[in-house]
Amino acid sequence: MEDDRYEIMPIPPETVRLSQILDLMNHFWSEEPVCVICDLKRDQFLELVVAGIIAEGSCIMTVDNDTNTVVGIRFGLIVEDSIIGTVADNILTLIFHGILWLTDKERHEIHANIMPAICEAVGLKQPRDFFESLECSKMLTGTFLCVAPRARGLGLGKKMVQASEALAREKGATHTVLLASGFYSQRIFSSLHYTLVKEARYEDIRLKDGRGLPNLDKLNPIHTKVVLFTKKLDLPNMICNY
Repeated sequence: MEDDRYEIMPIPPETVRLSQILDLMNHFWSEEPVCVICDLKRDQFLELVVAGIIAEGSCIMTVDNDTNTVVGIRFGLIVEDSIIGTVADNILTLIFHGILWLTDKERHEIHANIMPAICEAVGLKQPRDFFESLECSKMLTGTFLCVAPRARGLGLGKKMVQASEALAREKGATHTVLLASGFYSQRIFSSLHYTLVKEARYEDIRLKDGRGLPNLDKLNPIHTKVVLFTKKLDLPNMICNY
């Protein structure tokens, strides 16, 4: 990989590359296990959520300087224990309670329960549940990690996670908590010495009415489980890549 071709950097809150980021996320939504389970499609509401996450200022992107296009994204949100009702808090509520997937009334009844069921399976109700157990007051919650197909296999995902950690540390976060829903992201976080808190196989997760998760037959067979990870951000490998 040419050192000067791929540039990893924070995403400016008012980025001019939003359309490129959304185009890249089309790959994410079509491949990421939870998005497949929820039959998540790009729409105006989701675009607003993405813009809101970026506006918080804790996201990372990789730009291909040869084509001047975004080929990688790592979304994150900084959450503080002492601040209630922040933009980050509100977005996290959307994500962790499934409102992200309320695209129409017919799908609401099932999809409003999917994320709570997945989170409950690994013991996560809200990221703030971890402030006391981790003894911290500010943490990074990771959301999306995506690399364009043409730029995969170059280690960009791992480098963006490291850059996200470094940016969060600069902002005063001491820990990170995240759900890793796919095999490849789980491998990255394990290689970076994240602590596995709990994991659950998708086929074992049940909704409130006892039914299993929908669309499991559409998953790539390599994705079998969701994993809850934590990490203390002052551990070795804090490498700033921007």
